[in-house]
Amino acid sequence: SPLTAGPNPRAANEANRYREDGTFYGDRNFAVLEVNGPRRERVLKITIFDTAGNEVWNRSIEAKDLQ
Repeated sequence: SPLTAGPNPRAANEANRYREDGTFYGDRNFAVLEVNGPRRERVLKITIFDTAGNEVWNRSIEAKDLQ
């Protein structure tokens, strides 16, 4: 959702089988996605920041983990 949208803290209690433990953040935020590495060894790094620009969390997903 856009930075100007309000957060939905109730989503923390909703069932979501796709949510990774420790990744829910119920305040306004934005994300930076970085893709690095050679073609068959790519790594996606997801970093979530609060509205002040402070890092909240980050996760890296390797291509090999998606196959």
